[in-house]
Amino acid sequence: MKRREFLNIGLLTLGGVLVGRNFAFADALTETQEVFRKADLVSSYDMIINGAGLCGFFIALEAVKKGLKVLIVDKRTSPGFDIAAKRKLWLSAEGLEEWDKSLLDLFFPTDEQEESLNNTLESPRKSRSGNELLLFAGSIKKGMLRSLLVNQVDVLLMNDVCGILTNDRSETSGVLVASKHGVFSIPCRSFVDATDGVLFTRELFAQKYQIREAGFVLEMDSVHKNSLGKLHLSGLNLLNDTVSVHAGKKDKDQYFVEYRFATEDNDLSHIEQRARLLSAMVSKQIREADPAFSKARTRYAALECSLSIEGEIDSRKIGIKNYYYMENSSDFYTCKTVCGIKEQAKSLVEKIEKSPDMNSVSQVYYIGGKAECNVVPECYKENGFMTPLSPFPVDILKLDKHKTVLLVAGAGTAGAMAALSASQKQIQTVVVEYFNELGGTKTVAGVNGYYRGYQEHKFIKELEQKIKTVAAETNLVTTLPRSYYYLQSLLEHKCKIINGAILCAAEVDKAKLKSVTVCQNGRLYKILAELTIDATGDGDVAYFAGENYSVGDSRMGITQNYSHWDIPFKPKIKDYNRDYDIINNCEILETQRGLYLSHYESHFYDFYPMLAIRESRRINAVYNLSTRDIISDTCYEDTIAQARSDYDPHYFSSSESSRCGFMLPHFDNMSMVNIPYRSIVPRKIDGLLLSGKSIGQSYKALQFTRMSADITVLGYVTGMLAAQILKKKCNVRELDVTPVQKELIASSYLPADATVARKVDLQDIVDKLSTGDETVLFKCCMQEKKQILPLLQAAFEKRPEIFLAKALAWFGDTSGSNYIIDELKTLYRQEQQEGHASSYFEKYDDKLLYWQINKDIALLGMMPATEDGNEMINYILEETKSGGEMVVSDDAYTKGRIDLQLIPYYNRIVNLCFYLERNPDVKFIENLEKLMDDPNIKGYKTSEYNQTRWRIYGANLELLLAVAAIRCGSMKGTECLISYLEDIHSNFRYFSRNELCSVYGKDGGYDRAAWRKLVKDKKSLKVSPLKKSIEV
Repeated sequence: MKRREFLNIGLLTLGGVLVGRNFAFADALTETQEVFRKADLVSSYDMIINGAGLCGFFIALEAVKKGLKVLIVDKRTSPGFDIAAKRKLWLSAEGLEEWDKSLLDLFFPTDEQEESLNNTLESPRKSRSGNELLLFAGSIKKGMLRSLLVNQVDVLLMNDVCGILTNDRSETSGVLVASKHGVFSIPCRSFVDATDGVLFTRELFAQKYQIREAGFVLEMDSVHKNSLGKLHLSGLNLLNDTVSVHAGKKDKDQYFVEYRFATEDNDLSHIEQRARLLSAMVSKQIREADPAFSKARTRYAALECSLSIEGEIDSRKIGIKNYYYMENSSDFYTCKTVCGIKEQAKSLVEKIEKSPDMNSVSQVYYIGGKAECNVVPECYKENGFMTPLSPFPVDILKLDKHKTVLLVAGAGTAGAMAALSASQKQIQTVVVEYFNELGGTKTVAGVNGYYRGYQEHKFIKELEQKIKTVAAETNLVTTLPRSYYYLQSLLEHKCKIINGAILCAAEVDKAKLKSVTVCQNGRLYKILAELTIDATGDGDVAYFAGENYSVGDSRMGITQNYSHWDIPFKPKIKDYNRDYDIINNCEILETQRGLYLSHYESHFYDFYPMLAIRESRRINAVYNLSTRDIISDTCYEDTIAQARSDYDPHYFSSSESSRCGFMLPHFDNMSMVNIPYRSIVPRKIDGLLLSGKSIGQSYKALQFTRMSADITVLGYVTGMLAAQILKKKCNVRELDVTPVQKELIASSYLPADATVARKVDLQDIVDKLSTGDETVLFKCCMQEKKQILPLLQAAFEKRPEIFLAKALAWFGDTSGSNYIIDELKTLYRQEQQEGHASSYFEKYDDKLLYWQINKDIALLGMMPATEDGNEMINYILEETKSGGEMVVSDDAYTKGRIDLQLIPYYNRIVNLCFYLERNPDVKFIENLEKLMDDPNIKGYKTSEYNQTRWRIYGANLELLLAVAAIRCGSMKGTECLISYLEDIHSNFRYFSRNELCSVYGKDGGYDRAAWRKLVKDKKSLKVSPLKKSIEV
């Protein structure tokens, strides 16, 4: 396989997405084709830019005009920080006559007009109010990303530049970047610092500076028409006791309020926290300041502050050649200043010459030091796709060290509460968070409500009441009261909060976590804690510490759909929480792809900064919670928390329990899930506790424990347990949880009977099955085979019954196969008479005739094939077609669920594949290949379809058919799998390679040519049944 240029693959994916309502696949493909032609010719970047604000943006575009290969890096999740992230969504019209169409298209795309409800705005493009031009943050972020990509600029988001590599002549030869995936080097020939206030350069070369003041913007609604530019607010220590008021573009009652305040130091965390504390007071007091604001509500806020920095940069102290910087000192933007930034960028690029040579590396400069560097770069690959990144050993750097008693990694749903409960117990606590807002998914991802989870839990009810009180007292709405309450509460209990920080490495000594490396605003340093709680949601700390983990299902590694929520503003329908695709955010390219796709699909008004990832790493714990535990209502002596949800996988699930119809989406066990302490203790690493989604549990169990209410409570309890460990000064595995359990029980946070272990009565289950009680069938199948199978066999021999036969089939016993086959024949004849509608929309009702048939097919697949069974399956296979095109929902919410818009016979085909790959036979090939040629089934490889969001489930089905076919001996299945080795989805590439290796007994890697040679050399292909343990 040829080397691929970093993230250009992601651009091809996005070529299939409507990037504007009138911008389709064909246009995007035309724009991106040239990028791919050049990709193989470039071995490194001519220029890397740090910061994707206006300066970095225009520098990048000017550089590519000059023929330079450019990468732009930003620590944020979107470009355009100086306007969008700071929410300065207005421009003075001064200089508008200087703007050409490209600038108008960037700042005021015509398609955004459909989202504006403000009918008072004037030309240009219904964006003018008085002397100000009004902006949508979403338009800026979407437009800047698309402009960079289609102009062949590579974009790397959520990465912070933390070092500069040089050769022995002090010439720039690369950069270091830190991300949640680690620390990496990227080779380049020149570097440009375009960070906010050029803070990276100031810190790297120890330049003296002072942040004198900061500004912050609040977005309000329910404001009457207001012509005032300033409002007086006294007693808040705002500069000049005033706030400035600007009209909003979304609606007539939308206004932006900006206030400024003097800063005490250069600590950006302190500055961001103070801005948010002030926001509540401004929101409260502004109602009294002017009648127009008498009913105003603060509904959203800037993601970061604007900074006024004092101190000139002494360029003589920059001891690196081919190192450049560009500062944007504008505090109030006009059309003229935008043109000025563009011209300044052009002048800077004119100084930079393209160098044909790649520099070697001998040193690395980082904030606070310099080190010799003889690291040999090693290209970082992700399931066949290559990147220009090379893993970098941070241990060669002499980093500053900060000590604390307890470190909480992540201040999201679990982490904020873990830090709070530990702080309440007088434990010195430091919490590290990537965003400036606290609360994670419930705030910066916008998922503010509750779907499931134990919402009646006393702690949750108390918490929500406190948040409602904050909202009532401050006039903050949407996600703001929650994040404000978290911030206020943590600071009140003297918890130190580090914002804008990326956890990027960990150090372990003798299986004990020693330190965690953090990158904050380009500065790397270590935090040494006596105990750490990993509440990142992705198990990042545990991963860096070397603990084993799993992602997704056991075979494909596939996870749930991810979503990215638009920010709703008076929505008429619930169309702001759409699922986009399936990604593995543990991988760099997958994360970037998700961010790209979200920008292209999102609304123009705005969208939240955080991807709503439902599933990531599950860390291997001392005890891993399973479906067996959940269905058996298992209690533990060390139960510490509970969860409550139905089975909500946002995926069809190819697991045995789902295919057999026991656990279809939204199956409800109607009981609480008990979580033992052992599930938050890593299997081999000491000094670390887990919390949130990444605790020890199976792929199936996660679906019952991942709801935000339950994760919130678990986070709080984890903080209590951490405090107990620290006070007792014991190993995490040695803790006696009894005192904490007693405290929880006394507080009514945990029922006493949850800690009393009880056994399942196996004989009672079998007796009920013998009398035709289907309700215990799933519970029966979740028991240990060696314990319950003899009981089932004895009962069936005494009294043959269909549900006993099905239980036996689950455990691979063919004794009752004829009973299942006879039932299947009867059910299928009924379906042939009644038909299966081409408009069938999947609701996963296991009582439907369609699903009764599907279940029997899968149960037959759980045991060795019989001649009658194969005959019946082949007959159904012969009769099966797609059933028509994908059926689209009429409901706004389900219309955004990519896992529910399926072809009518989707799950029938999945279950047929389930049977066929476990019981393959050459007799199935003809009908399988016929089905593979169905026009509604084939051709779903990523690059071939224009609606990117909707391709993944078609591709998943195509892959399952290919695997069934290849295991039956079909060369057509082989070719399909080989083609998917270059699919954009990492999971599909991984799955295709593994299946090819399994069948052929050799490994051609991700090289399609190598595989075709292996296939050609193999004269015949034998049937190859899938051997797989049951996933619980």
